[in-house]
Amino acid sequence: MCINGQPAITLSRCGYVKCRRVLVQECQEIPARCQQDVTARVTLRSVRDQVKDVVVESQQLRPGLYVGRTLLPPNHRDLKVCVANTTNKPQVIPAGSYLGQAVPVTAMSDVETDSIFRAATFGGPTYSDEALSEIIQSTLKHLPPDITDDQRQQVIELVQDYDSTFFSRNA
Repeated sequence: MCINGQPAITLSRCGYVKCRRVLVQECQEIPARCQQDVTARVTLRSVRDQVKDVVVESQQLRPGLYVGRTLLPPNHRDLKVCVANTTNKPQVIPAGSYLGQAVPVTAMSDVETDSIFRAATFGGPTYSDEALSEIIQSTLKHLPPDITDDQRQQVIELVQDYDSTFFSRNA
């Protein structure tokens, strides 16, 4: 096989390609001090590769131009990746520019996250409604005296809504 009269050198790939790159699909301009979705594509490791949910991590493309962490759907073309331009001038991102590596992610269901939370707090402190009331009263005592009753009520609701963040309660 010859290309332009020169013999072509055939290359073969040894091993398994592990890197999946996220590339700009078409040239795009990001206005000054603005963020915008850039149309991108993800390279495939093989045609039989099952594409799963992936994320591109935050990184600086060049001074003042940043890729935002973006969860990408399972397709490999026409993806939207958030890019922010913090400079005073518009920035052009040419087609084929590297935006980052596509890293696989696993979405966790509420049941899984609940069981992970329970496992993390297993053996930890368990509080009753009475103990929660004491924690609320102690918190209210440490608030500045000039806050309104409405603000105090918001603090109470906040502690009640997020009590599982700090401890698990007996049923």
